[in-house]
Amino acid sequence: MAIIEKPIIPGAHLRKERPCGDCTMCCKLIGVGPPLDKPMNRWCEHCDIGKGCKIYSDRPEECKTFYCGWKYGIGETRPDKSKVVIGIVDEENSAFYVDAGRPNAWKEPEFRELLMTLSKTTMKRVTIVVGNRRRQQVDFKKPLERPQRSAL
Repeated sequence: MAIIEKPIIPGAHLRKERPCGDCTMCCKLIGVGPPLDKPMNRWCEHCDIGKGCKIYSDRPEECKTFYCGWKYGIGETRPDKSKVVIGIVDEENSAFYVDAGRPNAWKEPEFRELLMTLSKTTMKRVTIVVGNRRRQQVDFKKPLERPQRSAL
């Protein structure tokens, strides 16, 4: 995964006011290949949960180049609160990685609205990854219905 040089959504850029802080959800939800071979939806053995990576300076390239949408102004709620990590793969593809403990988090109004916004950009599809089992793909070739507010 490479860092996107031009913004997917107008105005999206690395935001200093959005540091990771104590959010480590990417360390749980994202799968990482060799040398870590970390499966999706399991905490990385090098993650100090709520604090950060214990091998940050020596972390794999896949971790170094991960593009967290929230840090770039995509989405309103930080991933550790929403339980959804938005990963931008390239200018046409992104993924919503959803914590298996809250499988419907991606259906919240914030993310349904975000899907509508992404559909108006160069983005062609978003893959919804819930835990490590269920996967859905939202293809923007088909029109999306305007999301309804859920009564929670």
